[in-house]
Amino acid sequence: MELRRGRALSGRPTAAQVTAWADEVAAVGERIGRHFARREPRERAAGSVRGLLGDADRKNGWHLAEALGEATPDGVQHLLARADWDADAVRDDLLGYVAEHLSHADGVLVVDETGFLKTGAQSCGVARQYSGTAGRVENCQVGVFLGYVTSKGRALLDQALYLPKAWAEDAARRAEAEVPAGTRFATKLVLARRTVERAVAAGVPARWVTADAVCGSGYAFRKALEDAGLGHVAGVRTDHAVFVGGRPVGGRRGAVARPHAGPLGDRERVAPRARRDVPRGPVPGAVGERAAGAGVPAERGRVPVAEHRPPARARRHPREGRLPRPRPRLTDGEGPTFHL
Repeated sequence: MELRRGRALSGRPTAAQVTAWADEVAAVGERIGRHFARREPRERAAGSVRGLLGDADRKNGWHLAEALGEATPDGVQHLLARADWDADAVRDDLLGYVAEHLSHADGVLVVDETGFLKTGAQSCGVARQYSGTAGRVENCQVGVFLGYVTSKGRALLDQALYLPKAWAEDAARRAEAEVPAGTRFATKLVLARRTVERAVAAGVPARWVTADAVCGSGYAFRKALEDAGLGHVAGVRTDHAVFVGGRPVGGRRGAVARPHAGPLGDRERVAPRARRDVPRGPVPGAVGERAAGAGVPAERGRVPVAEHRPPARARRHPREGRLPRPRPRLTDGEGPTFHL
């Protein structure tokens, strides 16, 4: 099936288009079917995909069972919890499928995390933690996801469930939730890096990776992208220090000068007593410009961080002669973030 950007979203689909989509879902079911040990879960998996693509208000076990014509959700729950099939192999097959249909040399890999609110304590990985969905700390699960965007369309490539440290260190709780025995604690940045590495290993062509400040503030994550030959546009927190022309730019006023371990275990280079009120004016070799007192803009690959001049009619602080600090937008509870 030929996929084109916006084709499925412009106007009502024709009968021929609907038939082609249904045939394509069946073809995908046949493609991944070899990873299921029995016929029933194989057919139920393809039917569940059709249910997820349908118009049901909620995509839970009951509604998917109704889409399959089943009276109870037992079969769907069995597929997800107990049936014998290789989820990683299915994911790898789908990575190849997306690469075949949507690949482009200028493709963009999009890294993001999201939370799934929960009321109980039995779901794997559930804990009181920050949820971008709710915008606050809630009882939830958190997943890290990788999307793929090209001029031909977009698709979800990969996912990883974040297992909080309390879960990772509780063997009894892991066993009750049937967490694989070899699972160890990994930060969200490590999970994000692994999803990108799997996509690259599967031959998904991409030039750029985008991420918010959760991943963008991690030096080791950004360096891993550069080592893989991928450019990146990532948000960073305003207390994140970088070096322009050999001198520190950004960071908290009066920050303690000490190197510290980055989120992925590497050593992060931190500016000694870096200040926000860097001198105004252009920096040799820099790109763009920056308002004095503003947070550090996002980095893009190895391009030096931009420095901005103040607006022509900006009001200066009456005593210090500097611009008043801006009031940036807060994003995902990670502090103010500035982007290119």
